[in-house]
Amino acid sequence: MWLSFVGAVALLLLLLYAPGYLALRAFRLPHLLAVCCAPIVTVVLYNIAAIVCSFAGIFGSCATIAVPCLVLCALAAVVSFLVGGRLLRGESKSPFAGGDFAGKESWLQLACYLVVGIVITGYVLVGNLGSADSFFQAFDNVFHLNTVRSFIESGCCSVFDSRLYVREIVGDDAVPWVASGASSFYPTTWHLMTALAVDASGVGLTVAANALNACLAAVVFPAAVFVLLKVLFPRENGVVWLGSVCSVAFAVFPWDFLVFGPLYPNVFGNALLPIAMASFIGLFEAKDRTMLSLPARIGFFVVCVVALAFSHPNSVFSAVVLLTPFLCRCVSCWAGSAKLPGSEYVWKVCGYAVCLVAVGVIWMALYNTSFMQNGPLADWWPSYTRKYLGAKYVVSLALKEPAQWVLAVAVLFGVVRAVQSKEHRWLVVAYAAAAFIFWVDITTDGETKHILAGFWYTDSHRLAATIALAGIPLAALGLWQATCLVVRGVSALGIKAGDNKHAIPVCGFVLALVFCAGNYVVAGPSEEGSLPTAFGSIAAALKGQDVSQTDTIYNESEMDFMKQVEEIVPEGALIINQPNDGSAFACGIEGLNMYYRLLRGYGDDGELEQSKLIRHSLVDMASDDEVAQAVAFTGARYLLQLDAGDFARKNSPHLWTYEDPSWWEGVDFVDESTPGFKLVLAEGDMRLYEIGDPA
Repeated sequence: MWLSFVGAVALLLLLLYAPGYLALRAFRLPHLLAVCCAPIVTVVLYNIAAIVCSFAGIFGSCATIAVPCLVLCALAAVVSFLVGGRLLRGESKSPFAGGDFAGKESWLQLACYLVVGIVITGYVLVGNLGSADSFFQAFDNVFHLNTVRSFIESGCCSVFDSRLYVREIVGDDAVPWVASGASSFYPTTWHLMTALAVDASGVGLTVAANALNACLAAVVFPAAVFVLLKVLFPRENGVVWLGSVCSVAFAVFPWDFLVFGPLYPNVFGNALLPIAMASFIGLFEAKDRTMLSLPARIGFFVVCVVALAFSHPNSVFSAVVLLTPFLCRCVSCWAGSAKLPGSEYVWKVCGYAVCLVAVGVIWMALYNTSFMQNGPLADWWPSYTRKYLGAKYVVSLALKEPAQWVLAVAVLFGVVRAVQSKEHRWLVVAYAAAAFIFWVDITTDGETKHILAGFWYTDSHRLAATIALAGIPLAALGLWQATCLVVRGVSALGIKAGDNKHAIPVCGFVLALVFCAGNYVVAGPSEEGSLPTAFGSIAAALKGQDVSQTDTIYNESEMDFMKQVEEIVPEGALIINQPNDGSAFACGIEGLNMYYRLLRGYGDDGELEQSKLIRHSLVDMASDDEVAQAVAFTGARYLLQLDAGDFARKNSPHLWTYEDPSWWEGVDFVDESTPGFKLVLAEGDMRLYEIGDPA
């Protein structure tokens, strides 16, 4: 199983990097930048190809999505280097400001980021999975896994046509809701990449999902952070080096997203966000401002925004929060240097204020759109703590996990250093803005909270990740500041270490080791004599994904039972189920045609009357003609129970959406003596019944 995992990781890295790298090399970007930025281009290419396939009625697969993109990008690279004209001769400037992206040291720095990312991912994520096919058994993952299965079976992988029930395959009557088969927009880049990996390699869906998450945490995100720090600190190489141990240091991202929700699409979007930030900064600070370079920079930034939207729009709004202070600073500097009549300081303040108001107006315009009001703004997570405790959580970085004091000290040092620098002061403002929105979200309820945090569903986990993205550069800067202070202190003692060209690298290396030892330590709440740590909490949650444990909702014995079900049930036969017993995962993992694939929405206006009758009264099918007609309408041929006899789910683990047992008593109360149902497979508390002729 683990060999399959390693193979899936290698395949996914090839799928993510090959087309984008070739496309960027076609525009003569330096090799290093082409490597780091490749995924953001690949994401756009794959999604466009998937949209075209969906529109043209072509079955979406690795052969029709990934291969054509790879071939076209390879051809573009060949044409660029063989017959390119004057505009494309030689190595072009990077689309970013500052930073040496061609030197040997830059390659070594990138290698350092990747080594740290791979080691920490292996230590935190892979090492705690239990098995390569473990999966997080939570609400959002039912949707994620079932959507990937829908992509694989239907070949429809478009962000504008994502759906759990593909009516063309299951039939109109085999769907519990009136509109559940209708297409809609959903950011499905994560699902698309997982489906491509399954299609190309044949590995299990959950193995591919874990492999993709590992790629994002170990390679894609650290490489993106590397690019951002090179742009932010072109003259402070020490900050870039020390940033390697900070890129994955915040427990709230990417790690918390893997154990809450899970928020896999957000992992993808935020992993690409640092490149989009670097691209935006390059629009204003790049030294190469020729007529050729500016359209190229704008074009690349547009590609970044599209990639974020395809991955998850939350990332776009995080980018707005993080980049608005930079934009305001640029406008302020322009206003102050425009030689306008009056005080230069006043014009700077006015420029800053006008820019901030303009962003606010656009923000409110988006807030009032029907798309947003009926989408993310429709959700409302309540506050959960007092104001002074919320401030404590922000300061100690106890955002959603136990406090990270070592990291908090590094960030504090970075804040002090950044405040002293006009060039980097905006980083502090961005961090403060993200922290303030998070604080408002967890401590208040009302319209202000909705305006500020609504674009993230007022979900404090997503908002905490924005703080992490703002805090990474400050943490790296803080470690560099601490290194410089230590060297100066040693020099002041007369040891003269400060004059040694090796003193700063050695001191920085030692501080990096101390930082890692203090920040990444894994100690769970159950370990005697130790306080729980942020990464200990993450590790404990990841261990809970192990399907070999009997206390999981959909455990190994139930999955083995489902393999026997696969052998008995004809392909495509509809199975009525009770989704909260774990069978909601059976469609995504085993590919079985389950009638109930979601966990919520039952009892709403959109649910068909036939579905309501089945949920409440299936047990009476033999004596109630209306129920019999409802079953006949769906065409269901089998009934599955994974926790038979445990009517209120008192003895069996179940999903939190199981709120009212009466909603499912029609399914739960069927047993061997119920007329109209023939027992065909039984093991422990698991049952498979064949439904007799309802007529």
